[in-house]
Amino acid sequence: APNRLPIKQTAKIIHSDALKFDWSGTFDSGEIFFVIGNPPFHGTKERSEEDSAGLKLAWGDNYTGNLDYVTGWHAKAVGFLAGKTNSRFAFVTTNSVTQGRAVRELFEPIFEAGWRIRFAYRSLIWTSEASGQAGVHVVIVGFDKELSKAQIFVSSTKKQKPIPIQANRINGYLLDYKDVYAESRTAPLGVGMNLVTTGSSPLDWGQFGLDQETYERVSQDPIVSKYIRKFMQGRDLIHDTYTWILWLKEITESDLRASSFIRERVEKIRELRKSVSRPQTIEAGNSPTLFGEDRQPTSDFLAFPQTFSENREFLTVARLPKEIIIGQKIYYADDPDGFQFSVASSSMMMAWQLTVGGKLKSDPSFSNTLVWNTFPLPDNDHLRLEIIQHGKDIILAREAEGDKNLASLYNPLLMPKSLRKAHNNLDKCLDELFGLSNEAPLWDRQICL
Repeated sequence: APNRLPIKQTAKIIHSDALKFDWSGTFDSGEIFFVIGNPPFHGTKERSEEDSAGLKLAWGDNYTGNLDYVTGWHAKAVGFLAGKTNSRFAFVTTNSVTQGRAVRELFEPIFEAGWRIRFAYRSLIWTSEASGQAGVHVVIVGFDKELSKAQIFVSSTKKQKPIPIQANRINGYLLDYKDVYAESRTAPLGVGMNLVTTGSSPLDWGQFGLDQETYERVSQDPIVSKYIRKFMQGRDLIHDTYTWILWLKEITESDLRASSFIRERVEKIRELRKSVSRPQTIEAGNSPTLFGEDRQPTSDFLAFPQTFSENREFLTVARLPKEIIIGQKIYYADDPDGFQFSVASSSMMMAWQLTVGGKLKSDPSFSNTLVWNTFPLPDNDHLRLEIIQHGKDIILAREAEGDKNLASLYNPLLMPKSLRKAHNNLDKCLDELFGLSNEAPLWDRQICL
């Protein structure tokens, strides 16, 4: 072993709040610094007031309140390393910083300060050896101001060791491409794409809902039974399940007066809504028979689950009848001819979802404003009927499998051959529309988009 005694060179350890501490006054003068670390991750819902104060101090005028707490270290590093051209910094961060609207808010000021991404590990599970610790989904991104080739580390499976891919320029989505950002839109950019809207929010603290025991009891009541409907959220859509709710939008005054069960539920909703501080909820207390936010479609519709498994190769969308009430974990669109279903069911749409959309841990999270409305679907008049027909073939392939739910049909290991063939035919059509060769891999589709 080397002779370390007497110790002549020691580490300098400072115990302080890194976001509030002045880094520049701590270190000896020099031109080259390496800033590295695994700072804490706290989203907007997990942050304390002290965390938010530190984050605001670190970002200064660029503070938006939307970024994760971990990004405060990026802001501090950029400020500390200003003018130190040969320096580098790298952090392990939550993968959310490379998703959704966080991409522009984090990476644009870093790139404008002259930094570029030297290397990036795309989303992976960061495990801990501590007992009972769950894996965290992270990215590892390193920055410098050099002009050498960059590297993106990718893995096709959770167990595969990430392999490096040479890149000319790595953008905030961790793709080898120029710096572009998807901005939320209120209307679809793509040609022929309809508006997508989120489902309704009851604001009822469970008072509209009926558990199985209650349903079996009150469904025999001639008055109550008239107002019972099936209710679905995103998981229900995927697994073909539902719960029961009271849908009182058209309840008559005489029925409300005659049913003590409904009247008690409605009175409870009124009390609960009036007891909160949110003005909109208090106002909704004046209409306790109605959902607090009613966006129920008035005709049969195409339904999108808000969140779905990371193992899915396609968005698990399906048509639903207007009689099924949907909650805010389902998005919907009018789709009279099936064109929206075909676009949503394509690998091109999944590539776009994985590129610009957010995630819940590692599960893709659909968004109407950021994913659907920004999808750059080209002019498609010459292929529209063909695209619609491929969508119909997908539905026929599903129906041929009997009562299998979407979770079963779209298990990548068990997907029926006829269904996969129908999707492949749709993908060839969409790839042609976007100018890609047949059977283009996901990576090529992302770069194309």
